[in-house]
Amino acid sequence: LVFPIIDGGEWTLSAEQYQGLASYYTEINLREALEDAQEWCIRQLEENRKSKLKTDRGMPAFLRNWITAIYERRQIPFDTERLSVSEYCELFPEVPPEKAKTFLRKVY
Repeated sequence: LVFPIIDGGEWTLSAEQYQGLASYYTEINLREALEDAQEWCIRQLEENRKSKLKTDRGMPAFLRNWITAIYERRQIPFDTERLSVSEYCELFPEVPPEKAKTFLRKVY
């Protein structure tokens, strides 16, 4: 999936990243959730609300927050194993380990 980002470029979720996320988020239709997030980003671009778009480095956190919100809205418990900092950084190498650690602490 390709997402528009704030600088006018694009950020791509690779097949490997998708598979990594899919192994942790098994209780929802991940593809549908990511397509909804993609549509939201495209809508921001089309409605000239570029300031709401994310940066290249901010996209992993945006997607994690998006997915986490779905779990919370549907009151789905996180029965999956927690994603470690190293696993997160493997999926999203653009995210520094310290930021990943802080972010994962907020999510879990």
